Amino acid sequence: TSSVWINPPELVDYLYMYDDDESGQRAMDKKLNEGKKVFLWGRFKKDYNLPDRPKWDWNDVVKFLTENNRMVPKTRELYRYFSGNVLDALELH
Repeated sequence: TSSVWINPPELVDYLYMYDDDESGQRAMDKKLNEGKKVFLWGRFKKDYNLPDRPKWDWNDVVKFLTENNRMVPKTRELYRYFSGNVLDALELH
């Protein structure tokens, strides 16, 4: 985990999950165009029926799901929401 303002050295293939807000979406668009794997917030929010908000981050998701007696997805289940395919750009938001 990091920030849109921090660029860690690329020693391994990273999975980028920025906040689902304006700056996070810009950062994910950029990473996706570089061929990096980014989190598809749009697909995730649809699959988990999350309410529309101006911003989501992972802490918000865990809190919302927990407060509504819903299961928080396991790490391995989250891999399906990452993509490096630019055709998935519509599912970022």
